[in-house]
Amino acid sequence: MCIRDRYIALYLGLSSNWFYEKTNQGNSILRLIHYPPSDKDNNGLRASPHEDINLITLLFGTQQEGLEILDQDNKWIPIKTDSDIVVCNVGDMLQRLTNKKFISTTHKVVNPKSNIKNISRYSMPFFIHLNPDFYIETLNSCIDDNSPNNFPNGILADDYLKERNTWKPDTDSDFAEEKVRITMAQETSAQESSYECKDCGTSTNVVNEGGCLTCRECGWSKCD
Repeated sequence: MCIRDRYIALYLGLSSNWFYEKTNQGNSILRLIHYPPSDKDNNGLRASPHEDINLITLLFGTQQEGLEILDQDNKWIPIKTDSDIVVCNVGDMLQRLTNKKFISTTHKVVNPKSNIKNISRYSMPFFIHLNPDFYIETLNSCIDDNSPNNFPNGILADDYLKERNTWKPDTDSDFAEEKVRITMAQETSAQESSYECKDCGTSTNVVNEGGCLTCRECGWSKCD
């Protein structure tokens, strides 16, 4: 268990090692992500706005430009730190567990506009998951008269992960609010257009991002 888990547990009025036995046999995974260099001016996205499904994400390698988070005013804030700093993102599981006392972090990765666009970007996120058999239900300490339980029906962590990985936004009302928030985030980073993708032919998912046309269906991109 990382020290960040201890701080979160103590803040919630739990024992400092509360998260240990809930995450010691989970689906936690450390990934190495490589963003290739861009050989042309491209104002598109390397990763579209999203939120992580898991409990928390520890992010290494944020000294390179590109990562941005959405603040409470719906504005994108660039994140750039020293190499010895670890960024901690709240995930959907922790948001649900704490009745939204901790809000899942909406974030994206953009193409840098400086000379470093010609340099590869590396990132090492560590996704910490709850154990598959952990039953996610709102903590009592996060429910009061001013904060009624937003998630009255509990769910196993494994079922929640499967449900989110197969989520159909138009039919799953449980995640309607998350859908709205992500949609708003996408709208702040790209304006919808009526252009047609030259590769797959779609015209419903082509956006104009800073003068570059990008297809969300197949990844095709064209800049002026």
